[in-house]
Amino acid sequence: MIIIYLKKKNKAITKKTIRNKILYTLIIFAVFLLGRRIPLYGVNYDQLGTIDMGVKPTLLALGMTPWMTTMIIWKIFSLGKNPDDVISSDVSQYFKQNMLMLFLSIIQAIGILTQLGTTKYVGHETMFFFEINVMFLIVGAFLSEWLSNLIARYGLGGNSLLIVITILGNYVQEINLDMHMIYNHSKPMLVLFLIILIVMFSIITLVYFAEYKINFIQILASKELKKYSYIPLKIIPALGMPFMYSISLLTFLQYALFFGGRYNHNLKLLKIANKININTTQGLMILLVIIFVISIAFSFFNIDVVQTADKMKKSGDFIENIIPGYNTQKYLSKRVLFLGFIGALFNVLITVIPFMISRYFPITNINIFGIVGGTYLILLTVLIQAYEQVLTIHNKYNY
Repeated sequence: MIIIYLKKKNKAITKKTIRNKILYTLIIFAVFLLGRRIPLYGVNYDQLGTIDMGVKPTLLALGMTPWMTTMIIWKIFSLGKNPDDVISSDVSQYFKQNMLMLFLSIIQAIGILTQLGTTKYVGHETMFFFEINVMFLIVGAFLSEWLSNLIARYGLGGNSLLIVITILGNYVQEINLDMHMIYNHSKPMLVLFLIILIVMFSIITLVYFAEYKINFIQILASKELKKYSYIPLKIIPALGMPFMYSISLLTFLQYALFFGGRYNHNLKLLKIANKININTTQGLMILLVIIFVISIAFSFFNIDVVQTADKMKKSGDFIENIIPGYNTQKYLSKRVLFLGFIGALFNVLITVIPFMISRYFPITNINIFGIVGGTYLILLTVLIQAYEQVLTIHNKYNY
């Protein structure tokens, strides 16, 4: 009777915990969407239908871009470092990250306001217009980071959820409009288009879960466990992260050019900045290069070969015919680099293929469909993360 009672109690706790996390996530989701509708000061929103900026000029126009750019820079400088060698405390590290984010937010805020100034959004540009809106955008960037941290702590899906919402919020309206155009043009064509998307999503899903296993020997493990000892490496090691960070970097690059063009009074930089976004062919080509480079780089972020080789050496584990230590590190680096290259090619393909396919359909802005595959990969990453969180909660209270 006691065991039955405890099981029922644990199930009730599990359901309540999951329900609370879902509710918390939905509340944060609603707050974030509301923030994306709060207008900036002095912006002429009557022209929104005639100007194509990629993002709407609102309080949360910067969204997660400054935070993600900060994380890229931070990870680059911390890659390969042993956590035991880091002297600064967590508070000190968090303060430094926020200072870097503040600096990047200022650049991007001025950049987006400069872009506004080159369009019909702004009737008159004054110093007060810039000062007040720079502050609004910076507050919006830190608000986005705070909301993402709340989701990571109390919700489901992690802070990547707001990135998915940002991407979908920026482009889903255009995609929906084009789907209606295909439907009005030809219903069989719409069915064919949807079948192609389903096939592509199925292939992405299969590759997402595919793994490459590196077997190693554990001296202290039992004979039964030794044959199951392996290092799992994803075929696409970086998963959905390259697309999250690539779009953010492309956006940051555009705003940085607007920032430089404004303060150097350089019209060429402003013209280049206008052409660097996902809606242009130039922007799409730059995005492909960024995706390729980041896919390889982030494959090493998910598995730090320096720390992995060091831990294996300390615990006495080793890969057969490979000397522990530096040789193991070198061996793992080659394998991760190879898989990173394969993953980079795959990520480029799922960006290019929708772009090529969409050329044969009545779509007004074919470049937008270049991010369909990447967006699905990000969404898949978020859903798997949410599922693992639910599974962890279930195992915590039922075993």
